[in-house]
Amino acid sequence: MVPENRKADGCFFNFEGPKNITISRLKELLQGPFLSLLKEREFGELFLKRMNIPATALERSVQYLSGGNQQKVILARWLFSRARILIMDEPTQGIDIGAKLEVYHVINELTASGISIILISSDFPELLAMSDRVAVVRDGKILHITESEQMTEYQLIGMASGAGTSDEIE
Repeated sequence: MVPENRKADGCFFNFEGPKNITISRLKELLQGPFLSLLKEREFGELFLKRMNIPATALERSVQYLSGGNQQKVILARWLFSRARILIMDEPTQGIDIGAKLEVYHVINELTASGISIILISSDFPELLAMSDRVAVVRDGKILHITESEQMTEYQLIGMASGAGTSDEIE
């Protein structure tokens, strides 16, 4: 789960980048019964480079990174975990356009490698551009599911606001 509020629910602000990343699969760091700090650093460096996160994240707490780089650390965590399904809740909220493009690139890379992504977003153009299928959910009910290329932003706004179809999916 890549949470909407990375500050409250996503990052461990008192940890550096490698610790934030490797916490998702500590078993990989075991050397006998102990955690290998060397392995932690090696995996951290690998994923920081892969996600284009500044090397300062190796030594400094993630609280000193930009919002976009904090988001990329969270994405790196779940890449390291080898999760097969990711739930991304507002993954580009509050980050600059450069970081958004990098997040989009990672999402495309993940789906190309067979990882499924459930993308939750209030950014309708982003949702339509990044999704294969769109489900409109309102008041806890799925109102409509369609291929994203068959829906316009106007239709999506109408359905999400209640002005669209009232046909619910059972």
